[in-house]
Amino acid sequence: MQSVRIGTNQAGQRLDKFLHKYLPLAGNGFLYKMLRKKNITLNGRKAEGNEILQPGDQVCTFFSEETFAKFSGREAPKGYAEDVSPQKSGKTSASAGDVRNSGERDIHARGQKPVKALNENPAKENLVKEYEAAYKKLRGITVLYEDSDFLILDKPSGILTQKAAAGDLSLNEWMIGYLLHQNPALAEELPLYEQFPNEKQERYIRDLVQGVFAHGAELDDYISRYSVGWAFARIPRMAAAVMRTAMYEVLYMPDIPNAAAINEAVEIAKKYEPVEVVSFLNGILGTFVRTEFEDTPPRPEKKPLPEEDV
Repeated sequence: MQSVRIGTNQAGQRLDKFLHKYLPLAGNGFLYKMLRKKNITLNGRKAEGNEILQPGDQVCTFFSEETFAKFSGREAPKGYAEDVSPQKSGKTSASAGDVRNSGERDIHARGQKPVKALNENPAKENLVKEYEAAYKKLRGITVLYEDSDFLILDKPSGILTQKAAAGDLSLNEWMIGYLLHQNPALAEELPLYEQFPNEKQERYIRDLVQGVFAHGAELDDYISRYSVGWAFARIPRMAAAVMRTAMYEVLYMPDIPNAAAINEAVEIAKKYEPVEVVSFLNGILGTFVRTEFEDTPPRPEKKPLPEEDV
């Protein structure tokens, strides 16, 4: 069994959205099948996938080490028993009480040995040590602004922004070390961020960022045109950024369905904006799609992207 406790950074999203990040190589059909069979549980109970995660929720996956490694892209912590599953252990789920303070889970079914919990992951411990070392050794970095969503740093010359080679200490490691120093409990979330984008995801991210930058004036013109009764300057910056992204996907990324672009934009906006702004954003995007694509006209010509990465 693998278990993860939901923190504030993961809270507020649907369970199925979280599972796609936690198990990025698993398909949608596989995840829903595992939910139906209770091989994936939420707080020890069967889940549908549309539940909204709250801080403190526990998501358990009853996979073998090989299965977990296959779909997560990373190794399961050493010491997990491969036969611990709802069917083989005689338990239908794992409750929060199954994980003891000692870091061991009591398993009596079929004489299985106790297994280690997630907090005894040597790889994670090594990462924590690296981040702590960077935080202690790198000097002169200043926190200019910090809240629950943003951290702005001032880096002196001579300190790398990111690693150039193995063993380097950079601003990135210092930042994570700083956050861990502020809140040591964040160490439990480190495995969730170990998965890097694959080639297809990197291409999507690069095209989206560069495309929104190149077509910024055009996208802002669409927003102004359809935001009846609102001056563009009144629109919150986060809402405007979300609308630019969705409109670019609709206009220049034909592989993304229009409905999916709008739905994702609305879900992102819900995390940052009040209900009235989310409703306003949804209305603008809906009107934009219905008006601009009423007769399915040809898509506008895509501007060439800059050669260098943004």
